[in-house]
Amino acid sequence: MRPGRGVALLATMGLVLAFVVSAQGSTGQHVQVSVLTAFAAGAGPTDAAATNTGDVIALAGTHIVEVGPTGKQNPLPVTVSGGEFGGPLGAVYDNHHQLYVALLGSFFGPPPPAPIPGIYKISANGKTATPVPGSEGMVGADGMGLDSSTNNIYVTDIAGNALWRVTPDGTAHPWTSVAQNSLLIKPDGVKVFQNAVYTSIESGAILRIPINPDGSAGTAQVWASVAGPAFLDDMVLDDRTGDVYVTRLDTNELLRITPSGTITTIASNADGLLGAANMSLIHVGNSTVIYLANGADDFLGTGQTTTLPPSVLKITIS
Repeated sequence: MRPGRGVALLATMGLVLAFVVSAQGSTGQHVQVSVLTAFAAGAGPTDAAATNTGDVIALAGTHIVEVGPTGKQNPLPVTVSGGEFGGPLGAVYDNHHQLYVALLGSFFGPPPPAPIPGIYKISANGKTATPVPGSEGMVGADGMGLDSSTNNIYVTDIAGNALWRVTPDGTAHPWTSVAQNSLLIKPDGVKVFQNAVYTSIESGAILRIPINPDGSAGTAQVWASVAGPAFLDDMVLDDRTGDVYVTRLDTNELLRITPSGTITTIASNADGLLGAANMSLIHVGNSTVIYLANGADDFLGTGQTTTLPPSVLKITIS
């Protein structure tokens, strides 16, 4: 989620550029940061989703853009507009290569009347976006994470201080909220690992919420925290190691947090990160690859700059 960016900025996005920017240098041993594909100045992206078979899409304003392995861009015919940012903010594929996107309604009050915010199902031919029944009850649909063992998709409602679940029958249901779990304040990213839901909290914590045998939510506990004040955004989780990767917007960093609590900076503003928020993680052979949406926008007023255009960064950890 990217607070502070007005609707006007994203609403003015045009079609993305179709070229690849040269790779950046390594951030350290076994970490390589490169630009997969670049966008026009001021034109996103807000998220990148990927599958282990190598399919990558980026969200740019109202557009959903397929990105090939060389960075070539192919905008889908469908567009999704509306909400706080003018277009969708989160995206995820399910086990059947079905793509869903999240349209955040509002941070501060009731969602706008139309189009209805919530979760949208994108057709296989990329021509239609259909609202997921039940998701119209969400206020601020944001981060999305798949439970590959059940094909349930978990979604953060950052403005509603809640987590929702999209079940395999294609309907959305509240799963837990701040009323049941008092720590669940401004959840952003969400991922599932070993029968538990992990979610990043804007103020600097990663929560772990057990999934009970009946599918209901257990009691949230702080799994890790970052010395504050901090501003965390999206998170991904490496299911081979249990490591969590989370974007920290107030310092323009991508952090790795191990299950033992060790926190390491994987990439930083020195690598071009600026306003880097939403991302996805896949495995390619023995390597971990993170596709990170880097807006190149200092919307938090950190005072940092970047020479990179708005882009999807490919971060390879081996």
